[in-house]
Amino acid sequence: MAGENTVSSMDGLYKEVYADTLNDVVPNSSVLYDLVKFDDGNRMGDSFHQGVVLTMEHGFTYNGSAGGVATLAAPIQATLKDASTSGFEMIGRSKMTYAAASRAAAAGKAAFKQAWGTLLLNLRKASMKRLELQLGYGQQGLGVVSSIASGVITISDATWSPATWAGMEGAILEAFTGTTATETQHNGDLTISAVSYANKTITVTGTSSAVAANDVLYFKGARTATAFNEMPGLMKIAANTGTLFGISGASYALWTGNTSSSFGTPTMGKYLAAVTDQVDRGLDEKVYLGVPPRAWEVLNADLAGNREYDGSYSKSKAENGSQAISYYGQAGEIETRSMPFLRRGDSVLFPKSCLKRVGSADMGMGVPGTDGRDVFFHVSTDNAVEARSFTDQALWCDAPAHCSFITGITYP
Repeated sequence: MAGENTVSSMDGLYKEVYADTLNDVVPNSSVLYDLVKFDDGNRMGDSFHQGVVLTMEHGFTYNGSAGGVATLAAPIQATLKDASTSGFEMIGRSKMTYAAASRAAAAGKAAFKQAWGTLLLNLRKASMKRLELQLGYGQQGLGVVSSIASGVITISDATWSPATWAGMEGAILEAFTGTTATETQHNGDLTISAVSYANKTITVTGTSSAVAANDVLYFKGARTATAFNEMPGLMKIAANTGTLFGISGASYALWTGNTSSSFGTPTMGKYLAAVTDQVDRGLDEKVYLGVPPRAWEVLNADLAGNREYDGSYSKSKAENGSQAISYYGQAGEIETRSMPFLRRGDSVLFPKSCLKRVGSADMGMGVPGTDGRDVFFHVSTDNAVEARSFTDQALWCDAPAHCSFITGITYP
């Protein structure tokens, strides 16, 4: 019937009102997403492949100083391997009744924006948060259980990240016995009903009698008992000792990361010392140091305490603090960034050049492959229409040896 409002007309309204703005929303908390760019030039179908150099050439002849004829040593070729990864899909959904959606669309752009604005923006931000958590801790979980009593789960001090749990009431978790590919699941769905930042606890509903200390919490569906449905994140890559992207770290030292445990109170001197491990294995460029917000404040206070004022000082206006702190070490500049989703006991060091995001689709509203990346879809079982977000990507690193994962941070 002429004049009816369909999902196609709603998609058209979305493109007029939001297409040039909503997909560009990148929350300040999405540090890794912002630093590590999506490789648009290599959008992949099935999987992404790249050759990596794992050993150097070794066919050298030493002939002394006499200048005589020598039989050249046989060439010993450098080892090049094909590393590969596939994208990991994530789809977000949010719905509105037919009546509300139809009336908003029929009333024009302003009404459409008023009805859908908050919902679409929240879906975008929630999708970006889940993606950032994957980029950081993919396959490593959201936190480790310290204890549980009557559905109240206390997260261990070292793996507590307040920002991770912000707005997570209603999210569904699953508990597994560890972070390897084969673990036991303890009970089923655990729905978050409350979060206490003061006590580092989350309260869950659902059967949780088997959940125990040292269990690792994941979003529902992020993994099974025998496989992962989310990408390996930077923390797993930086600490790699096993097989990553199809290559064994046990066979090639340059395919393993660096780890530093029992770090203690965060100081720049300790971080500079940690970079030595990367320099020893070939790092010779700028690196980024990601720290949790609490460690950032410790470092920022230390910098402020050692600040000297020059001719730019003004008695009428005092400015202090910073968004990034740069130091200089053996490999050059070390730019320190606060990463809200980092656990309080962790930090990470990495050069940006060895990282990129690969896959068939960066995070966006709607589903690629539909007409103009349609955003709205009918809900088959309800009198509702829903908006969807979609991504299919993975974090890629071609030099794990140039990254370091730091644990065991404590605070004075």
